[in-house]
Amino acid sequence: MSSPARQLLLVKKKETVKVNEAVVVPLLSCADGVAYTAVIKLGTPPQSYEVMVDTGSYDSWVVSSKCEDCSPIMKLFDGEASESFDPVSSDPEKNFFTSERKNGAQLTGTKGVDTLTISSLQIPDQEFGQVTSIPPAFEPCE
Repeated sequence: MSSPARQLLLVKKKETVKVNEAVVVPLLSCADGVAYTAVIKLGTPPQSYEVMVDTGSYDSWVVSSKCEDCSPIMKLFDGEASESFDPVSSDPEKNFFTSERKNGAQLTGTKGVDTLTISSLQIPDQEFGQVTSIPPAFEPCE
């Protein structure tokens, strides 16, 4: 695991009481400070991941246990092991996920919703992508 570097401040609006809850999330430096990662948990029971914090994309994604061409060093998310996981839709076509990176590499998979925990903040029904195909040029942060 990388050394602590900075902190990320997340704010979730609580619409029922009209107040903000701030959560401080420790960030870890990777790739010699070019990128940062944070630890999140997905599912019930929670599956823990170190994910890259990407401000250039609005897509949240993890690598699916159904990924056949993924690096063996990648931690895989198993939706079937989570009691709170659901596909976004009962229509398989609406569950298709794709995210294009700045270098043109395209990640593909399916969409799902599950409980996301980041620091002390728990977000039910968070939508995210489960990547099942990663291009060879994609490099995980080490």
